Amino acid sequence: MNLSSSWDHRVVDGHDGATLVQKVKTLLENPATIFM
Repeated sequence: MNLSSSWDHRVVDGHDGATLVQKVKTLLENPATIFM
């Protein structure tokens, strides 16, 4: 799955934004993990 985002780097560090996108991607690919 491809997932992208746009962040204002004055507010969100690029590493933190990328980490959030990876976690959201993982949850969307495996929705059963939300309930574990």
